[in-house]
Amino acid sequence: GGTYLSIATGFLGGTGEQSFRLVSLQEQFADGSADSALARVVHGSPDAPKVDLGVLNVEGVVSPVLIPDLTFGDATSPEGLDIGIGTLPLGVTPADANATVVASFHVTTAPGLRAFAIASGALSAAQSESFRLLVVDTATSPWSVATIHPQPQ
Repeated sequence: GGTYLSIATGFLGGTGEQSFRLVSLQEQFADGSADSALARVVHGSPDAPKVDLGVLNVEGVVSPVLIPDLTFGDATSPEGLDIGIGTLPLGVTPADANATVVASFHVTTAPGLRAFAIASGALSAAQSESFRLLVVDTATSPWSVATIHPQPQ
């Protein structure tokens, strides 16, 4: 009776932690206020290490960290995180304090947003599918997806 998002991720020829897999997540966003924007973040980039995601400040540092230690194939809590309204500068770093930003995104949110934000593609330039953020909006029917490419470094 529920609705699910399934993500095919990993490398077809990959081994171990980078191997191909199907990640299925039930849509369970909290009812909350219609004035809020909720997101569930999914780590779907097979060659990316464990990461921290947070607000990228003017010094180019991710602070505050909103989501620490997210591992490939994992997702944040099912009810979603209230990420605020407006254009958010987000940064992704390896899961170490003060680590170098590997990608940054400008994400625009609106009241009522209920979305899965999926870090997708590969960090390695040798792979054919480059790193990006896929945003699956579940507040609309049918669900829609938008691709957000990283900001130039």
